[in-house]
Amino acid sequence: MFKRLLNRFLIHPVIFVLALLLVFEEWLWEALSGALARLSRFVPWQRIETAISSLTPMRALACFLIPALTLLPFKLAGVYLIAHGQITLGIATFVAAKIVGTALVARILKLTKPALLTLAWFAAVYEFVTRWVKIAKDWIKATPSYALAQRHLENFRRVRQSVFRRKLAVSKQRAKR
Repeated sequence: MFKRLLNRFLIHPVIFVLALLLVFEEWLWEALSGALARLSRFVPWQRIETAISSLTPMRALACFLIPALTLLPFKLAGVYLIAHGQITLGIATFVAAKIVGTALVARILKLTKPALLTLAWFAAVYEFVTRWVKIAKDWIKATPSYALAQRHLENFRRVRQSVFRRKLAVSKQRAKR
């Protein structure tokens, strides 16, 4: 009886929230990585990325860690604001830092990964983390909560595309006038 109540009111909602976060993180990682990759079309940005790609392993490690360490105070500020009653501002600060951090880390990891994997300890940590992340993702993806989160995200995407198409059609009609 207690186990059933625990599952219903604690475990299932936590798994659902984790599934939503996983779906959002995957979507965010792909979208932001792609957006930053498009920036490489610009010559100054190409030069920066070329320089980052050619870094030595230790410099690549510093380049990889700097965005995470730089954004940590902003995430902590978000938590501080939440703890002191500024919930909306705190969440906005934390989420903004998370989005910027995810974008930078995703792109910098892609650029520095070959150099970083030459460091034996980094390669071991990277394999360990990716293995456990895959296990966790597979476990979450096997839950009904994940399927529900996927449906919600797909509905959101459809609505967003529909709104975008309508706005585009309206702006095209106005441009014809």
